[in-house]
Order: sequence, then C-alpha cells, then structure tokens
Amino acid sequence: MGIYRVLYFLRDCPVQWHLKISDDIALIPLGELGRLHEAEFISEFCNKNNFPDIDVMAFKDHPMCRTPVVGLLIDNIKAQSLEEVENVIETKKQNIIAIISYYWKQVAIPFGVLVFNMNDGRMAWRLIENNLRRIINIPFDNPSVMFKVILDNMTDNHALRHWFFMFFEGIREQNFDYKWFKYMSLLEVISKYLHRRGLAPKDTKQGIRKLYSLINLATPQKRGAYDGIDVAYKHRHCSAHFGGCIPGQNHDCESWCQDWLPDIESLLEHIESDIWFILRHAKAFLK
Repeated sequence: MGIYRVLYFLRDCPVQWHLKISDDIALIPLGELGRLHEAEFISEFCNKNNFPDIDVMAFKDHPMCRTPVVGLLIDNIKAQSLEEVENVIETKKQNIIAIISYYWKQVAIPFGVLVFNMNDGRMAWRLIENNLRRIINIPFDNPSVMFKVILDNMTDNHALRHWFFMFFEGIREQNFDYKWFKYMSLLEVISKYLHRRGLAPKDTKQGIRKLYSLINLATPQKRGAYDGIDVAYKHRHCSAHFGGCIPGQNHDCESWCQDWLPDIESLLEHIESDIWFILRHAKAFLK
C-alpha cells in the first residue's frame, strides 16, 4: 500500500484563486491553454515544476482551445499501485467536478491527469478525452465553506449526489426544451423524495410547491391566469410529449404559456437559479 497524489487538469473552470476544500483537496489556478494543446500545457507544467519530462509528440494534432485551466489536487491517496489510484478517487473527483459545475453554472472538464507516487517519486500521466465546451454566467462569492459542506453531504447522501448530477446534465444541455425537461424532471424527483418521507403531497406539482416552501423560496410570480410553476410544469409536459411548445399542436400549452411567451427563456433561467438554491439548502429536508 502506497501514498499517492493526483493532479487533474480542468479546463473551462473559472476558479481564480487557490481554493482549499479540505486538508487533502484543493483547486489551483494554473493559467490558460492559450495556443497550447492540452499535452503541451501539461508538459510545460511539468518542466516548470521539475517533474519528469513527458512525450507529447503523439498528441501534436490534438485540438487547441483558449480557456482557463485549474488543477484539482487530491492528496494522501492510499492505493496498491499507480494504476489503481484513479479508481480509488473516481467518486470523489466526480463529486467535486459536479459541485464546481453547480456552483459556477459551468461545466468543468478534466483533460489530463498526473499521478505521483509519494514513496518513490515515480509519476504517471494521461490525457482525458472530452468534447464538452460550454461557458455561462458565474457568481463570485467565496465558495470554500460551501464546497466542504456539500462534498460531505454528497458523500453521506446518495439522493443528493444524484440530484447534483441531474443538475449537471441540465447545465450542459444546450437544447432549450431538453434543458427544460431535465430541470423539471429533477424537481419532480425531489418532490417524490419528499412525498416518500411524508413532507409533501403525492401530486407532483403540489410537491414542487411544497419544496419551495420548505426552504422559504418564493415561487415564480403569477402572470395572467397561471404562475411560473404552472407554466414550467406544463411546458415540461409539452417538452416531454410534444417536443416543445409548437403552434397548432392539439394541446393547450399555448393557452397556458401565452402570458409568459415573451419571457419564456427568463422563466427557465429563474427555474435554474431556483434549483441552484434548492440544492445548496437541501439539508433542510434531507434525512
């Protein structure tokens, strides 16, 4: 059994300061890729820090992108071998990346990893293939305490971890109606969780309203005959069964949504922000 250290290179990650999550986990800004491809960036990082040289020639045709790069450092990992280390910490790595994506509403993408054997000084490395590239708005308050609390909660509660990954899938979805469906599906899942624990009615839409009230979150305001929850739920139905709100379809979506149609995208942003708040304060109703 040896002790190892792992450094994942994350692109599209907007962390701008050294963020210590726990004694063994930290996020470290490393600069920008600029005109380097990922393998060259890792090679230059190794050279600057007197780590073993790596051969990047096999990756000379790897696509380039200009994006901030942050290191996810995980220390004091106990494993039998270099090859086993990533399997040991896979869940922890996924949890942290999900929280990053949740907090900054931006999909952080690992593109490479260094694994260090702290006993004999050996190092292994590899590139990680991904094709997700999407950047959206980010809040800027300090997340260090929240990271630790949420990571601990995710470790102890599989339901919360599942909700974070559902939100992660919604964030990276670029189709408007699919994103809507994914976000409303997440609210439905949480509503059913509350019902099973006697905290919300069986009716899913009323369960969503109860979810809002449990954490003192105001529902989207009323416009015309229906409020935002009515419209969001109905639009979810149309997205799931009709592929969205399509004029001329034999359903009543247009009559529900007509007062919201000029700002229907802003309603989706409202729902996204609400889910962000709900996940942050989920311990109010988790058991």
